[in-house]
Amino acid sequence: GDLTFGIYPVPGKDIIYLRPGSDYMKEVVIKIADITGRIVLETKIEKLFRSVPCPIDISALPDGSYHLSISNKEMLHVERIVKMPEH
Repeated sequence: GDLTFGIYPVPGKDIIYLRPGSDYMKEVVIKIADITGRIVLETKIEKLFRSVPCPIDISALPDGSYHLSISNKEMLHVERIVKMPEH
């Protein structure tokens, strides 16, 4: 089933934080794709806990809109995120 995730801050500047809606998830793959669908960041996290928000460094990405997908064997969840300029 689809799970809820907290992703903040949106829009983000350099680090965004991911918090799963369930207490614990394992073997999570996080992908960030640009508007053309190209994967610009991919990372695997062995264990994701609701009590410990997971930082994702987006500082190297150009400003703009992206789709962030979170998946494991049980589910796939996609959220839109926005990278903001530093100023």
